[in-house]
Amino acid sequence: MEDLETKPIRPLLAAESVLCAESPAPACGIAVFGASGDLTQKKLLPALANLFGRGLLDEDFFCIGCGRKKLTDGDFRKIVAQSIKNLPLEISENQRTDFLNRFHYVSGDYSSRQLYADIERKFSELDNKNEKNFGRIFYLSLPPFLYADVVENLGKSSLNKSKEDGFVR
Repeated sequence: MEDLETKPIRPLLAAESVLCAESPAPACGIAVFGASGDLTQKKLLPALANLFGRGLLDEDFFCIGCGRKKLTDGDFRKIVAQSIKNLPLEISENQRTDFLNRFHYVSGDYSSRQLYADIERKFSELDNKNEKNFGRIFYLSLPPFLYADVVENLGKSSLNKSKEDGFVR
């Protein structure tokens, strides 16, 4: 066997800038379970606002907050507004309003089939409004003991199945 010379792999200088390239997310909607909770308000909503401000969310992106607390879309938007109010975002007041209008809310018990029917109805309504089949992302901002109920009901309601031209994560 001949000795193979080992050389360190070093990207070309021109390629280094591509290593951390940011590209916008595909058209998608995100359903956040535990949407009115602390983790969502302190971490997820500011992160989404940051991505929006940098142009990394699709122009038709939307978020469906899901929770046990009875809230209207307007109530949920106030929570979103409060959680991003002191962020150093470089967005205009019109952009901030546009961002907030992308948030919707569905309430119910995590073990109730009705909640998942309501989530499906809201996804379909927003898909039809934008004339797209969006990808769907389900984010569990919940205590771990609730995961089983949510995941089981996502399966039973077929929300975990991809639609034509869409994806589910």
